[in-house]
Amino acid sequence: MIQEGEEALLAGDLDKANWVLDSLIFLDPARSSELWQRGLCLYYSHRYEEGMAQFERNMDTNGSDPEEVLWHFFCKSRLMGFEEARRDGFLKLRSRTDSEVVVPMSQVLDLFHGKGSVDEVIRVATSVTPDNIIESYNGANALGYAHFYVGFYYQLQGLVGPAYPHFKRAAKIGNKDYMGRLMSIHFKTFRKTLCQDLTLIEGGGTGEIMYGGWQLSSGHDLTQGSGFDTVTILSKLLEAIDNGVRVFDCGDIYTGVELLYGRLIEAHAGRGGRREDIKIHTKLVPDLDVIKRGGVNESYVRGVIRRSLNRLKSLYVDLVQLHWWEWSSPGVMDALHVLGSLQKEGIVRKIGLTNFNAEQTKEIIEGTEIRINSIQVQLSVIDQRPIKSGLVTLCNENNVKIFAYGVLAGGFLTDQWIGKPKPSNFSNRSLVKYQLIIDDFGSWDLFQDLLSVLHSVALSHSPLTVQATPDDVIQIDHVTVAMVAIAYVLRLPEVGGVILGTLNMSHLRESLLAKHLVLSDKDLSDIDHVLNKGHGPGGVVYGLERDREGRHGSIMKYNLNQLNSPAHFEEICNRFIEVYFSAYPVEATRTGYCPFIKASPNIKLQMPSPFLMKDAYAYHSIKCLSYGHLLNISSEDQVASYIDRVRALLIEIESISEDNLSLDQIIDRKLIISQLNLELVKWSEVAMHERDPAIYMPFDALNYLLPTWGGDSSCEKGREDAVYYPGTLSPSIHYRLSALLSRLRQIPICLQNGVKNLKKPIHLLTQRALKLCDSFSHFLRVDLPSLVEQMSTAHSSLLLDIARAAKVASDAVVHYKSLLATDVLPRSSDSYASLGRPVYDKLLAFGHFISDSSALLKSGEEHFSLVKKQLRELADEIDSDRNWYQITEDIIRSLHPSAKNLLQSYLDEIARAKTHVKEHRLVPDLPADERVVGFYTPSFLVPFSPFGDFLNPPPFSSYATSPLQNKPDLVTGYLMLHSVAGRSLSPPEEEKLLRSHDYTWISVIAPHECYPGHHLQILFSQTHPRIMRRFYESPYFYEGWGLYCEQLAFETGFFNKGLEIRDKTEESEARRESKKIPNSRYEKLARLTQLRLQLWRAARVILDIKLHRNEMTLEDVRLFLLQEILFDSRSVDGEVNMYISRPTYAPCYIAGYLELMDLRERRRKEYEEEKRDFDLSLFHSEVLQSGCLPFPLLHELLSVRNKH
Repeated sequence: MIQEGEEALLAGDLDKANWVLDSLIFLDPARSSELWQRGLCLYYSHRYEEGMAQFERNMDTNGSDPEEVLWHFFCKSRLMGFEEARRDGFLKLRSRTDSEVVVPMSQVLDLFHGKGSVDEVIRVATSVTPDNIIESYNGANALGYAHFYVGFYYQLQGLVGPAYPHFKRAAKIGNKDYMGRLMSIHFKTFRKTLCQDLTLIEGGGTGEIMYGGWQLSSGHDLTQGSGFDTVTILSKLLEAIDNGVRVFDCGDIYTGVELLYGRLIEAHAGRGGRREDIKIHTKLVPDLDVIKRGGVNESYVRGVIRRSLNRLKSLYVDLVQLHWWEWSSPGVMDALHVLGSLQKEGIVRKIGLTNFNAEQTKEIIEGTEIRINSIQVQLSVIDQRPIKSGLVTLCNENNVKIFAYGVLAGGFLTDQWIGKPKPSNFSNRSLVKYQLIIDDFGSWDLFQDLLSVLHSVALSHSPLTVQATPDDVIQIDHVTVAMVAIAYVLRLPEVGGVILGTLNMSHLRESLLAKHLVLSDKDLSDIDHVLNKGHGPGGVVYGLERDREGRHGSIMKYNLNQLNSPAHFEEICNRFIEVYFSAYPVEATRTGYCPFIKASPNIKLQMPSPFLMKDAYAYHSIKCLSYGHLLNISSEDQVASYIDRVRALLIEIESISEDNLSLDQIIDRKLIISQLNLELVKWSEVAMHERDPAIYMPFDALNYLLPTWGGDSSCEKGREDAVYYPGTLSPSIHYRLSALLSRLRQIPICLQNGVKNLKKPIHLLTQRALKLCDSFSHFLRVDLPSLVEQMSTAHSSLLLDIARAAKVASDAVVHYKSLLATDVLPRSSDSYASLGRPVYDKLLAFGHFISDSSALLKSGEEHFSLVKKQLRELADEIDSDRNWYQITEDIIRSLHPSAKNLLQSYLDEIARAKTHVKEHRLVPDLPADERVVGFYTPSFLVPFSPFGDFLNPPPFSSYATSPLQNKPDLVTGYLMLHSVAGRSLSPPEEEKLLRSHDYTWISVIAPHECYPGHHLQILFSQTHPRIMRRFYESPYFYEGWGLYCEQLAFETGFFNKGLEIRDKTEESEARRESKKIPNSRYEKLARLTQLRLQLWRAARVILDIKLHRNEMTLEDVRLFLLQEILFDSRSVDGEVNMYISRPTYAPCYIAGYLELMDLRERRRKEYEEEKRDFDLSLFHSEVLQSGCLPFPLLHELLSVRNKH
C-alpha cells in the first residue's frame, strides 16, 4: 500500500494518496512512525497540523534524518508563518547533532535556523565529487537536494521569484529515486501556481486584477438569465483562481453572490486549497429606508456582517466596504465604529469605503481613528471623476488604495463595440448604466473615436512580450482595447486593483496580463486628445448617481439589503437546508437534494489525473455542490465546525421578527429554530457519535447509489430497468460510480474517527455493531463489486478503483470489529443508554414541540390500558376459549399466502386499498400517475433490513428513475419485501417466515404504508410550495398518520372482506373450502391484528420515556416486552435498540395517532356548531396539504386558516 500511495502522490491524485496512507495507518497503527510518505502527502494536501504530527512520529524510527525536521518545519511555517515558526523552534535530531549531518543538509539546517546562507548551501553541494560522494546526503543528488530546499526557504517566506530557479534546477538535476521524482513533480505540477504568483508580484503595475461578482447577481440580467448553471460558474471561478485571481469582490446586496463565493471557498478547500488563498471583499450597503429612519445601529451592522459570514461559510471577511446612500442622513461614523469593533474581534480584517467623494472621504478619515484601507469607486478612461475631483490625490496623501470598477464600462470598452451602432436594447443592467456614462462623456460618435484610438494603441503594442518567469516568455499576438483600458487605470500608483467581471477565461487571462502593458507618453497623448473633446461625466464621485430623480439614480435600487425581511427569511430557509445536509450528506442523497446538478447523463465526478487538469474544475464544483461524494460528519473537527455553523444560523434567524412574516413563514421560522436547537442538543448532549459504534458503518451511503433490481436472478449487466433508490442524485452511471468510489475511500477514516469518538459506548449497541461488522464486511467484499459490475462495464478504470477501495474498506471493517471487541466492548456499559430526563425533555421540546413528557407518558399508559381491554373483549367475541395471543398464533398466522404468491398478495391488497380510498373519497384526488411498485429485496440488503422496506418518493429529487422507463419519477412508491421462496429453507423454516406475513397483517399494512398512508401523505407533502415543508418530516405526524390510517381502514369497512385461500393448489377442494373466511370473521381477525399492533405502539410510549427518565432499567424494558406484549425473545433486543439509538421516536406512533383523532373530533364539532356536514375528505386534504408538521404548529396553522 505504501508504494500505491507514493505513486498516487506523484500522479497528483491527492485524494487517492490520502486514502491509501490514511487507511494503512488505521489498519496497521504500528507502521505509523515509518510513513514519511504520508507526511509529504499531508503537506501537499494542506493538512499541516496532521503533517506535523506525522513527522514527529517519524522521528521515533528515523530520528537521524534531517528531512523529517525540515518537513515538520514546512508544515509549521504554513500554519503560523516563517518567522513565527522559526521562533517556535525545530525538532531535534535524535541520533546525532546538527553539526554531524552530512552536506548539504547540515548547511540547509543552518540556513533555516538563520545561521547560514544560500550561497553556502549551493557551494558545499557543488563541491560534492565522486571522490567524496559518500560524505554527502544522497550522493550524486546532493546538489538537487540543495536547490530543492533552498527553493522552499524562499517560498515559505513568500519570495516566489527567487524560489523559482531553485525548484527548476532541482527538477533538472534530480535522479530517479522517489525524492528526485518528487522534485520534478513539485516543479511541473505546481509550476503553474508559481508562475501565477510571479505574475502578481513582478508585474509592470502595482494594482491587482480582482474578480467582480456584480454580473453574477440574479438581479443583473435583464433577460431570462446568463445561460450558465451554478456548476459552470463555480468551475469558472476555480479556473480564475488558477489563472492568478486572488481577490473576489461582492456585496451584501448582490443577490446570491456571497452564497456563491461561500461555495467557491468550499470547492477550493475540497481540492486542498486554503481559505487564506482567497480574499473576499464584500460591502455593507444599508437600505435607504433604514438610513433615513436612523436604523443603522450596532445590531443592524452586526446582523448584516453575520449574514455575510454565514453566506460565505467563513469565520471572517477580508474587507468590508461601507456604502451610504444619503450623506445628509447621520449614521456613517456609527456604522464605521461598529466595523472597527468587528475588526478588533477578528471578524473583519480590513475596512474600506464605496462611492464616497473626496470631501466625504476626508471627513471620514479625519473624524475617526478607524484605518480606512481602500475606497471602491467608478474609474475608467471615460469616467475620471476620481482624478478630477481630487479623490485620487486625497488617497495618495492618506495611503488609501483605490479599487476601480467600471474600468471596461460594462463591456463597452472592448473590441466588440468598434464600429457598432448605438444599442437600443440591453441584456443587463451594466450596459444600461454605462450607456448613460457614454452619453455624459459626449456622444456615441465620440465614443467610437475613443475606441478607434484605443485600438490603434493596442495595435502599436502588438505583439506584446511578457517575461512571466525568469525563463518563461509569454507573447500576446493581439493586444486588445480592453487591455489598453485596464492599463490606463493601472498606471495610477494609487490604484490598488481593478474589478472585472467575466466568465470568459481568455478575456480574464488577457486582463491579468494587461498590468504588463506600459503605455507611452504618446499613447496617453493620443488618448487625451479624444478625451479633451468630451464634456463629462462631471462633478464629484458618485454625484450623478446620488440624484435619485436623475437619469443615473432613477435606474438604481435602494433597498436591496432587506435585513430581517421576508426575503431574508426565505434565503435562510434554503441556507438552513444546506447547513443541515452538510452534516448529513447521505440524507441529502436519500431525499434527492441536489439543486445545482442538472439531470444529465453527462454528469461526471471523477478526479482527473494529473492534478490541475481543466476537467478538475467541474470535478471539484460538482463535489462541492452535490453532497454525493461525502459521508456524514464523523471527526471532532467536523462536529465542532457544524455546531458553530448551527449556532451562527440560529442567531441570525432569531433576529428576524415574526411581525412582518406571513403565516406560513412564521410556521417555518419555528420549524427552523426548533431544528437548529435540536441539532445542538443531539451533537452536544445526546452525542450518539460517542455511544453507538454502528453509525460509523455507512451502509446507506453506498446503498443509495446502488441499483436494486426486482430479484437477484433477474440482474443483467447494463439493464435499463434497474430500480435506483428514489432519492439518488443523478441517472448518470458515471456519476454514481464516482460518488461511490469517493464514499468508499472515506470509510477507513470514518471508522478510525469512530474509535476515537466512542467515549461512552452502550453495551447493547456495541454488541449490535459487532454483528453488523460481519454483514457490512461481506457486503463490501462480495456483494458490492458484483453490483457495480452489473451497473456498467464501460468504466473499467473506475470499476477497478472501486473494487480496490471496497477491499480496503472491508479490511478496515474487520479491523474495526477487532477494536470493538478488544477495546470498546470491555468498557461499554448499558448505563450510557439512558439520557436522563432533562436531555430527553429537550429532545421532545425541540424535536416534537412537546413540552411535558409526563403528560405524554400518562396518555400512553391510558391508551395501553384501553387497547388491552379492547383486545380482551374482541378475543372473547372471536373465540372465548383463547386469548388474543393464542388467536393470533393459532388462527391468524395460519392464514398466509404461499411463498410463491407472497409479493402479489401484498400488491393485490395495496390495489384494493387504493380502490377503497377512491370509492370512499378519503382524500379529494390522488396525485396524477402515482403508483406503488413491489419487488423482492435483493439478498445484499436482507441483513440490513429485518423485514423489508417501503421507499417513499423523494421530496427534492427530479432524478429518480422508475423501474420501467428512464424518466423523472416523483410519484412512485416502492414496496421492497424479503423473499421466502428460493432460500433453501426447510418446510418448517419456510412456514415460520410465512406466518409473519398473514393476510390480516397485509390488510393492516396496505392502508398504513400506501393508501391512504405514508405513500399518499408523502406525495402531498412533497408538492408543497414551501421548501421547508418538503424538508421537514415530523415523526409524530408521519408515524401517527400511518396508525390513523389503520383505524380509518377499520372505520370505513376496509377489513370487511371475505378470504379464500387458493394458492395451495395441491390440496383437495374440501381442504380449500375449510380455508374460506367470511367477511365478518375476517374483519374481526384484522381488527385484532390492528389492536395488537396498537398495543405494541402504546407500550413504546411507556418504555421509551421511562427508560430515558431512569424509571426503568433495560432489563425492566425487556421483561415488559416479553410479558405484556408477548414478544419473541429474539426480537426484544432489536426493539430495545430503537429506544436507545433513537430516543423520543418510539412514542411517535401512538402520540401522533391520538393527536390526529383528537384533531378530527374537534373539527367535527366545529362543523356541527356551524351546522355543516363534516367532510372527512376535506379534513384529510387540509391536514395533508399543510405538510408533515408537529401538531402544535398544525393546530396553529389550521386555526388561523379556518378563521379566514
